[in-house]
Amino acid sequence: MKKLLQLIVLLTSFLLHSQTKKAAIKFHDKVFYDVFVYTNSDTINITKFKPWVEIKDLQISSNNNYVFFRYKPKGKAYKLVCYELNTLNKIAEITPGYGGTFKWNKQNQILHTWGCGTNCANLRVYNTQLEDVFYSFSTGGFKFSPDKTKVAQLNLTQSQVWVVNLSSNGFSRGFTKKIHHDIDWNTFGFHTNYLLVLSNNPKSNINLSNLKWVTLSPEQINSFYLEK
Repeated sequence: MKKLLQLIVLLTSFLLHSQTKKAAIKFHDKVFYDVFVYTNSDTINITKFKPWVEIKDLQISSNNNYVFFRYKPKGKAYKLVCYELNTLNKIAEITPGYGGTFKWNKQNQILHTWGCGTNCANLRVYNTQLEDVFYSFSTGGFKFSPDKTKVAQLNLTQSQVWVVNLSSNGFSRGFTKKIHHDIDWNTFGFHTNYLLVLSNNPKSNINLSNLKWVTLSPEQINSFYLEK
């Protein structure tokens, strides 16, 4: 009997955690915007905001374990919030200080990119605790691998490329290469998670699967990062 009860508890726990969860921004009761999480059996309002709080950029992580969104209380700056979906508990909340684009990658990291003027772009990477784990400034822009765990950036003269492996144990792990030919920004980028195309004419590729990732200093890649 005891083993049967243990089996029932384990099965119930498995079913609860394996439910496909969806989240949506929903307008209700004429003045409220809130984030609702939908499971196979329930609909739950996880925010319960005051009237007219704006919500945007809601995304669930690829493993269905986390959700982030931004919201703006009246008269205040946008907040970035991360929730754990299995418990529906809020993990952390910060004020990023900048707008831009927010995306998950396959490592449960949030990639925050924004422009800062002509030939100026920034990338900030947060963990699920919304702590900064990587920051980089680029005069040439950023391109991400399809799973967004690797980022390539160019300098202003497009004479050098840096690739940083965000999924490595140390966020300073990367690769750099001098470029001796013209780069077409529309061609430059990742064709797969491990193939970075610099140019089609002349043909120039970097196969990242054959690379040994090395330690790059913040000065080398115009960035700072926090080792974890």
